[in-house]
Amino acid sequence: MIFDYIQKQIEFVKKFFKSLEYKDRKKVITFFLLSIFNNFIDFILVFLTLILFEKGSDLLSKIFFISITSIIYMVLKILHSRFRYHFTDLTYTFRYSQIYKIGNEILKTDFELLQSDTEQLKIEKAYFSIFSGGNKGLEFQLNELLEGLSLAVVYILSVIVVFFFNPVYSVISILLFSISFFMISIYTKIKTKYKEFLDNNIATTNFLISQEIKKENILDTKYTRRLDKLLSKNYYLNNEYSDIFKKMTRKTLIFETIEQFLPWLGLLILLLLVSKQYIDYKNSLSSIMVIIMLVNYLLNQTNRLFRTLRNIYENFESIENWSQYFKDKVYLESSIINDEYLNTFLQKDINIRFDKIYYRSKDEGDYILSDISFNITDKDKIAIVGTNGSGKTTLVNIILGLLKPSSGDIYINNQKVKYEQYKAIAKHMFSILPQENSLFNLTISENISLSDNENDLKIYEAIDKVGLSKKISDLTKGVDSEVNSQEDNKGVEFSGGERRLLLLSRVVYFQRNFGIFDEATSALDPSKESMFYDLVKNKLQHVGMIFVSHKVGSTKFSDEILVLDKGNIVQRGKHEELIASEGIYRNMFVDKDEMERIDENNQ
Repeated sequence: MIFDYIQKQIEFVKKFFKSLEYKDRKKVITFFLLSIFNNFIDFILVFLTLILFEKGSDLLSKIFFISITSIIYMVLKILHSRFRYHFTDLTYTFRYSQIYKIGNEILKTDFELLQSDTEQLKIEKAYFSIFSGGNKGLEFQLNELLEGLSLAVVYILSVIVVFFFNPVYSVISILLFSISFFMISIYTKIKTKYKEFLDNNIATTNFLISQEIKKENILDTKYTRRLDKLLSKNYYLNNEYSDIFKKMTRKTLIFETIEQFLPWLGLLILLLLVSKQYIDYKNSLSSIMVIIMLVNYLLNQTNRLFRTLRNIYENFESIENWSQYFKDKVYLESSIINDEYLNTFLQKDINIRFDKIYYRSKDEGDYILSDISFNITDKDKIAIVGTNGSGKTTLVNIILGLLKPSSGDIYINNQKVKYEQYKAIAKHMFSILPQENSLFNLTISENISLSDNENDLKIYEAIDKVGLSKKISDLTKGVDSEVNSQEDNKGVEFSGGERRLLLLSRVVYFQRNFGIFDEATSALDPSKESMFYDLVKNKLQHVGMIFVSHKVGSTKFSDEILVLDKGNIVQRGKHEELIASEGIYRNMFVDKDEMERIDENNQ
């Protein structure tokens, strides 16, 4: 256990060192050496003072010694502070570089895995290791590791020096440290025993709290009194956590008590030895006082080293969570395609055909999609409809290249492509307007372009096409205004309809071959829905469109409608054809009286 723990700490330091440039590595090494001198200088001063007193040097020699050592002491302290600043800056930079690194890992992660609660919890823990107030997590661990290593070197040097002066003092110090190290080992086992339960308990509690305060759940919480149930569940979890935490605290209390008691015990033993030495050999009182200072310093170093090692262990969980996220990752095979190959597909008159597509999660259990076959060109408008659980979202994710079919083929312009190739091509071929109003706390232009390298002309054209020019031009900062910013309440608030238009401007901005509209009008009333679709038809005339909806608004003008039920396409055709025949589509969109009227007209 302890050796595995040490090995992981070494790996962590190696990762930090590899992230540094050569000049920064030299700064870290210099700071480490200065930390050793900084901790060891106090011991050297006391030890040299003892020698000075024992030799009975004259007053002038003592003044000279004190002056020189004071200057050296001051210079070392200044240098140490200067390099500590550099080290702090490097650890801070390293910590925040991991944000980008975790983001890259998320982008490479299999979409299906990314949706799992287990993976989401791993991501949350990894980010928590980075964002932890600056005094815990990666930064804290690096500082404590360097401090612990320098203290260990100083402790060994101090014990060696004291051994030549008086072997008994060194033996007692080593004995106390051995006991402390043993305490850490036991302490580690106790903490590990309860760690998994406490972590899971906290994660569940945090999830429930997020559900209590989530904006979308306020209405449900308030009027169904769901909050009472959530609070009751949280109360139970908190009590369970409290009981386990008390058990752990009781078991660790004895070790913490010993930690506090050991230095006093050691000091008492050494004071008795020093007192005996004074009585037996009649050393000068000044020499005895210096010896006591020397002994006390050694014990303090022992105690500091013990506390640092314990801090390193207690914070080890953060490092483990951060490190664990990058282990055992599941990536789909990526396909690197050159621009020339990509451009052969990103042309006009694109035809995509999905042939006998089957999909099930992790290739086990029942199929979520079965025998799905259809094709779409960049001039078509198709609608995918179906009740909840019919497989609409899964099909959209396959179209976007986010999910790999369990079986089946994909063709682009009658050319069969592997999934890895299709995934790479789909990124450049599709834009999506999701059901959620996924706007970020960024500027309007950044929300549209999702990039720092936005094209201003294209942004203004996109805003103008969706009818938001007047609203945005009236803002003080225009497209540079923050959306939903929580900073001083200066962010721009958009209505539900305006948010949909802002997201639509993103689709217009990218000018991809296809646009997917996933429940794009679910929050709009019928009149605004009609206006929205009129806008889409007029402004995106040269874009293939896929509408996913429970509403009839988009199906009326679609070239083909695919009706899904239990993962199968059970109907297909135009609105007029499907509404006139028996089936799921008719049941979804027509009430009983209208069905009778349609049947009478058809007779």
